[in-house]
Amino acid sequence: MMYQSFENPITCFRRFNGTHQFGCSTPRSGNFGVVIILKSKSDLDWLLSKAVAGPYMVALRPDMFNRFLFNIMTVLENNSNIISGILLLVDPNVQPESFSPDDTCPNRYSSGASGCMNNWNPYGNGFLLKDWPFPIFYVHNVDTIKSIEDCNRINLPQDETQLSRALCSIRMKSHMFGAVNSQTCIGRSELINFNQFRYCDPLGDQNIFLSFGDVLTQSHKNTIVLAARLDAASLFESKAPGAMTAISGLVTLLTTAHILYNMLYQKVYSK
Repeated sequence: MMYQSFENPITCFRRFNGTHQFGCSTPRSGNFGVVIILKSKSDLDWLLSKAVAGPYMVALRPDMFNRFLFNIMTVLENNSNIISGILLLVDPNVQPESFSPDDTCPNRYSSGASGCMNNWNPYGNGFLLKDWPFPIFYVHNVDTIKSIEDCNRINLPQDETQLSRALCSIRMKSHMFGAVNSQTCIGRSELINFNQFRYCDPLGDQNIFLSFGDVLTQSHKNTIVLAARLDAASLFESKAPGAMTAISGLVTLLTTAHILYNMLYQKVYSK
């Protein structure tokens, strides 16, 4: 038996809100499964109906994950023992046409508006809002991807003979101590008064605010708020591919602010 370690994996982690938990976790010992790379619909059909050596660690490209999401979720509802983990194989030199782990209408449950009249994020697959029963790793290292592909070749052909052959498998370990919801998780941390160990930490950020006038003394005047996001939500720790998409909104905001400043400047000095 031979072992090979993959260092510094980028893992899907667990989040909470006031009522639910989302994201991924594993038991403390990790999840174990036979490697299979899904490249086509026929590979998925074999996994769902004819696989005999499960559970399996499913490796696939992001575009395949989008395409097979409904089938994968159906499998989990009927038999959660087939899939023990997912490896997203991301080629750093190839960008997917579309990939958004957020909802088709982000913040629909927490925004000021009731519901969502316009699904303005049509490519959203909602991965961020799912409580996955297995780990999901983001793999972008070329050497690691090659090792996974070599591992998959050992397991070929995909047929009933897998039961009588030595197979290449992967163990994925990303145990999360937090569970249930935000209130429960924070409450458990506060109960341990003499231990600095924390089950979860609050998510936080900073807002940058600037006004053209004194809003305190002119509070009765109408106010227009121009806002743009500076970051992006991500399914994976320390990896936010969507962060660059904030540039377009930020540039538009700065351009608009510059135009408004010039208009106010000209108005003041034209009197």
